[in-house]
Amino acid sequence: MSKPPMPKTKPVSMSFTLWDKNVSTTTNSAGISEVLKRLRTGRPAEDHKCASMGTALQVVFANGETLRVGLHPGHDTNGYEFAVAFHLFTLPRAGFVESLKAAGLDATKLPMDWLEQTGDPP
Repeated sequence: MSKPPMPKTKPVSMSFTLWDKNVSTTTNSAGISEVLKRLRTGRPAEDHKCASMGTALQVVFANGETLRVGLHPGHDTNGYEFAVAFHLFTLPRAGFVESLKAAGLDATKLPMDWLEQTGDPP
């Protein structure tokens, strides 16, 4: 899969969860659309069997459809990895973090690297 599959319907809410606990939620539709626009720029990444980090975005769309995006800190400070529909993608970190903040989500809880999240080297 060369591009992350994303619904084209208008988003109505986005929640950021960490280990299944809601960290923050936004209903800023324009901001959520910008986050989704960033995610659509993701490039395929090789599946390397790292365990889930328990960090996710869940988007609810106007038609009732939901999208879960599993977030992974990646293995360098330049990018994040994310999973959609069992496919792994990567994108630059800086623009993504800014889009989350602009949408109104608390990005301060987003793990910056594998060691910060797990306490173990990758």
